[in-house]
Amino acid sequence: MELKETEKRLLEAVSHIVENDGFTK
Repeated sequence: MELKETEKRLLEAVSHIVENDGFTK
């Protein structure tokens, strides 16, 4: 259960970074 929450948070953080850095480049 804890791993799933961590994975979801990591995915959200990565998605945010990609949206900020990925779309900018």
